[in-house]
Amino acid sequence: MKKALFFLIIVLAFSGSLLAAEEIQPGHWVQTASTAGFAECSIEIMTVTDRILSIDASNGWKGFAYYEESSDMYSGFFELLPNSQNPDAKWRNRVFMMSLKYDGLTLTLNGKSGDLNFAATYWKE
Repeated sequence: MKKALFFLIIVLAFSGSLLAAEEIQPGHWVQTASTAGFAECSIEIMTVTDRILSIDASNGWKGFAYYEESSDMYSGFFELLPNSQNPDAKWRNRVFMMSLKYDGLTLTLNGKSGDLNFAATYWKE
Protein backbone atom coordinates (compact mmCIF):
# COMPACT_ATOMS: atom_id res chain seq x y z
CA MET A 1 0.00 0.00 0.00
CA LYS A 2 2.82 2.42 0.84
CA LYS A 3 4.44 1.77 -2.56
CA ALA A 4 1.16 2.44 -4.38
CA LEU A 5 0.64 5.69 -2.47
CA PHE A 6 4.22 6.78 -3.14
CA PHE A 7 3.81 5.97 -6.85
CA LEU A 8 0.54 7.95 -7.01
CA ILE A 9 2.16 10.99 -5.37
CA ILE A 10 5.08 10.87 -7.83
CA VAL A 11 2.74 10.57 -10.83
CA LEU A 12 0.56 13.47 -9.66
CA ALA A 13 3.55 15.68 -8.93
CA PHE A 14 5.08 14.95 -12.32
CA SER A 15 1.83 15.42 -14.26
CA GLY A 16 1.22 18.77 -12.56
CA SER A 17 4.59 20.03 -13.75
CA LEU A 18 3.70 19.00 -17.31
CA LEU A 19 0.56 21.11 -17.22
CA ALA A 20 2.27 24.25 -15.96
CA ALA A 21 2.93 26.99 -18.48
CA GLU A 22 6.48 27.97 -19.23
CA GLU A 23 7.89 31.47 -19.15
CA ILE A 24 7.54 33.26 -22.48
CA GLN A 25 10.98 34.20 -23.75
CA PRO A 26 11.60 37.52 -25.49
CA GLY A 27 12.48 37.41 -29.17
CA HIS A 28 11.00 36.82 -32.60
CA TRP A 29 8.02 34.43 -32.89
CA VAL A 30 6.54 33.27 -36.22
CA GLN A 31 2.82 32.55 -36.59
CA THR A 32 2.05 28.94 -37.50
CA ALA A 33 -1.78 29.08 -37.55
CA SER A 34 -4.66 31.45 -36.90
CA THR A 35 -8.44 31.24 -36.86
CA ALA A 36 -8.51 34.87 -38.09
CA GLY A 37 -7.27 33.78 -41.52
CA PHE A 38 -3.87 33.16 -43.00
CA ALA A 39 -1.38 35.96 -42.57
CA GLU A 40 2.37 35.99 -42.71
CA CYS A 41 2.53 37.44 -39.24
CA SER A 42 5.24 37.44 -36.66
CA ILE A 43 5.49 39.00 -33.24
CA GLU A 44 8.38 40.50 -31.35
CA ILE A 45 8.18 39.95 -27.60
CA MET A 46 10.16 42.21 -25.30
CA THR A 47 10.53 42.07 -21.52
CA VAL A 48 9.31 45.22 -19.77
CA THR A 49 9.62 43.91 -16.19
CA ASP A 50 9.90 40.44 -14.64
CA ARG A 51 6.12 39.93 -15.12
CA ILE A 52 5.20 42.29 -18.00
CA LEU A 53 5.78 41.73 -21.73
CA SER A 54 5.44 44.10 -24.66
CA ILE A 55 4.31 42.57 -27.96
CA ASP A 56 4.63 44.13 -31.42
CA ALA A 57 3.10 42.32 -34.41
CA SER A 58 4.30 42.63 -37.98
CA ASN A 59 0.72 43.20 -39.16
CA GLY A 60 0.21 46.36 -37.13
CA TRP A 61 -0.94 45.62 -33.60
CA LYS A 62 0.75 46.37 -30.30
CA GLY A 63 -0.01 45.01 -26.87
CA PHE A 64 1.08 44.31 -23.33
CA ALA A 65 0.60 41.24 -21.14
CA TYR A 66 1.37 40.40 -17.54
CA TYR A 67 1.88 37.04 -15.86
CA GLU A 68 -1.06 35.92 -13.72
CA GLU A 69 0.13 33.29 -11.28
CA SER A 70 -3.42 32.23 -10.31
CA SER A 71 -4.26 31.20 -13.89
CA ASP A 72 -0.67 30.29 -14.87
CA MET A 73 -0.82 32.38 -18.04
CA TYR A 74 -0.20 35.85 -19.36
CA SER A 75 -3.18 38.20 -19.72
CA GLY A 76 -3.33 41.56 -21.39
CA PHE A 77 -4.62 43.59 -24.29
CA PHE A 78 -3.69 44.75 -27.77
CA GLU A 79 -4.89 47.18 -30.41
CA LEU A 80 -4.38 47.51 -34.15
CA LEU A 81 -2.43 50.73 -34.62
CA PRO A 82 -4.32 53.43 -36.60
CA ASN A 83 -1.45 53.93 -39.06
CA SER A 84 -1.22 50.19 -39.74
CA GLN A 85 -1.25 48.90 -43.30
CA ASN A 86 -3.80 46.27 -42.22
CA PRO A 87 -6.96 47.08 -44.24
CA ASP A 88 -9.46 45.05 -42.20
CA ALA A 89 -11.83 47.67 -40.77
CA LYS A 90 -13.57 45.31 -38.32
CA TRP A 91 -10.30 45.07 -36.35
CA ARG A 92 -9.74 48.84 -36.16
CA ASN A 93 -10.68 51.02 -33.19
CA ARG A 94 -11.09 47.98 -30.93
CA VAL A 95 -9.08 46.89 -27.93
CA PHE A 96 -8.74 43.12 -27.69
CA MET A 97 -8.28 41.24 -24.45
CA MET A 98 -5.71 38.49 -24.88
CA SER A 99 -4.32 35.50 -23.08
CA LEU A 100 -0.97 33.90 -23.84
CA LYS A 101 0.29 30.48 -22.80
CA TYR A 102 3.54 28.75 -23.75
CA ASP A 103 3.82 24.97 -23.41
CA GLY A 104 7.53 24.75 -24.18
CA LEU A 105 7.00 24.37 -27.94
CA THR A 106 4.00 26.45 -29.02
CA LEU A 107 2.86 29.88 -27.88
CA THR A 108 -0.95 30.18 -28.05
CA LEU A 109 -2.62 33.59 -28.17
CA ASN A 110 -6.39 33.97 -27.71
CA GLY A 111 -7.96 37.34 -28.50
CA LYS A 112 -11.46 38.67 -27.85
CA SER A 113 -13.22 41.96 -28.46
CA GLY A 114 -17.01 41.88 -28.30
CA ASP A 115 -18.18 39.51 -31.04
CA LEU A 116 -14.68 38.99 -32.50
CA ASN A 117 -12.69 36.02 -31.22
CA PHE A 118 -9.60 34.33 -32.59
CA ALA A 119 -6.72 32.09 -31.65
CA ALA A 120 -3.22 32.03 -33.10
CA THR A 121 -0.16 29.90 -32.51
CA TYR A 122 3.52 30.83 -32.79
CA TRP A 123 6.92 29.17 -32.72
CA LYS A 124 10.04 30.92 -31.52
CA GLU A 125 12.44 31.59 -34.35
